[in-house]
Amino acid sequence: IVFSLIAQFSLQDLVLPPSRISVADLCQKYHLPSAISKYQRLTVPSKDGSPTPVGVHYLKYSREKTAGPHLFDAVYVQHGFGASSLSWLPALPSLVHRLGAKVGLGHDMVGFGFTDRQKTLDWYTTDASARIGTAVLDKEVSPEESQLNSKVALFGHSLGAIGTLKMALRLPRETAKLIVLCSPALGLSAGFAEESKDGDVNDPPG
Repeated sequence: IVFSLIAQFSLQDLVLPPSRISVADLCQKYHLPSAISKYQRLTVPSKDGSPTPVGVHYLKYSREKTAGPHLFDAVYVQHGFGASSLSWLPALPSLVHRLGAKVGLGHDMVGFGFTDRQKTLDWYTTDASARIGTAVLDKEVSPEESQLNSKVALFGHSLGAIGTLKMALRLPRETAKLIVLCSPALGLSAGFAEESKDGDVNDPPG
C-alpha cells in the first residue's frame, strides 16, 4: 500500500502533474462557472488597513427595472465552510424578487471557489470575508445611492453567518439592515461581545 501511494504520488505530481487552469484563463478563453458570475480585481483593506488588490469571484443578479419599486438596494449572501457563492445560485434570483431588491450579490471567500488565493493567513478568515463583501457592495451599489441611505438584506449560511454579522458591523450605522442567518455556526468569543457592547458597533474588532 505504501509503495502504491508513493508511486501514485510520484507519477501524478512529479512526472505527470495535473494541469490546473487559472481564473484568468477562464475569463479569457473559456467561461466563468455561472451566467451571473463576475470576476473583478477589487481594492480590499488588509487586516492592518492597507489597500490590497484581490481578484474576487462573486455573483451578481440584477432585477429588471420594470419589476416595480425596490424595497432593498441589495441582497448580499455569504456561503458556509466547504462551499462557494455558487451554493446560493438557485436561491439568489428568488430572494431578489421576493424581497424587491435591485441586485443580489455574494462572493467566494478566500480559499473557496474562484477568489484569488492570498499569501498570508489573515485573508482566510471571516474578518477578511466581511472586508471583501463590503468592497463588492461598494462597487455594485449605485454611487447615487450611498450606503448611508441604502437598505440591504444580509444572508449568511453556517460559517458565512459570522462573516455576515461582521459585515453588518462594518457598514454605516445609518444603513438599514435586514439580517438572516441560516444554520449559523456562531462561536463568538467573550472579547467580541464586550467590544461590541462597549465600543462603537461600526468599528469591527480586529
